[in-house]
Amino acid sequence: MTNKEVWQHYAEYTDRVTSVARKLGFAAVAVIWVIGGRNVNIEGLLRYSLFIIAVFFVIDLLQFFVGSLILRFWIRKQEKQFHRKDSTIEGDYQKPSWIDTPTFILWLLKIITLLICYILIGLSLFK
Repeated sequence: MTNKEVWQHYAEYTDRVTSVARKLGFAAVAVIWVIGGRNVNIEGLLRYSLFIIAVFFVIDLLQFFVGSLILRFWIRKQEKQFHRKDSTIEGDYQKPSWIDTPTFILWLLKIITLLICYILIGLSLFK
């Protein structure tokens, strides 16, 4: 398996996890709504789980926003360097590993917040 193939598999896994996590996030909101009833004043653990799922969606957005900003600024810098050197932006870019670190951390936080939300929902069912 080549390095490129390994990274393609990695990208597929993280894309699928993100897709499933979003669906579970929306499902969590539905579960909270059903358990809490149509009552606007959701109380106890359900209130916390609703807050956590809101945090999940904010982190989901931030993951891609931060990643796109970091990559945009880095690639623009690389393009300028290539253009100064060769009068073209075409070539092989050696992307440093640190570029993916912020988005990986946000991805982990996103999954952790989703797990915490479901734990709180489960605890609210058995209180």
